[in-house]
Amino acid sequence: METGKVNIQLPEGITQEQFESMFAKFQTLREKSKELPSGEPVIFKEILSKENEVIRVYRDVYKGKEYLSVRKFWRKDSLEDYQPGKGITFIYDDIDEIISGLEDMKLWCEDHLEEVQ
Repeated sequence: METGKVNIQLPEGITQEQFESMFAKFQTLREKSKELPSGEPVIFKEILSKENEVIRVYRDVYKGKEYLSVRKFWRKDSLEDYQPGKGITFIYDDIDEIISGLEDMKLWCEDHLEEVQ
């Protein structure tokens, strides 16, 4: 079976090489998530927000359905496990629009740097 090429209009500022790199990373993460038990979360990124608080970007399964989340986790002291806090959870179909919104937010923040600090 012959594989055809698909033409994709890349967002402004994203090169073909960057897109291919992101796509390859996504495929790797997707394959890794297939290897895991269905209920085990896959953490793509964990960002130290402040003392005893992290922001996690992760995939999880709830009632047999796959969800993506960006959520703060907190703990009272360094000996405790992190507890979930505020965040958003969404389905994969919404990821492009969410990323687009975050990119727009970043551009706005860069233009209004003094206002957001």
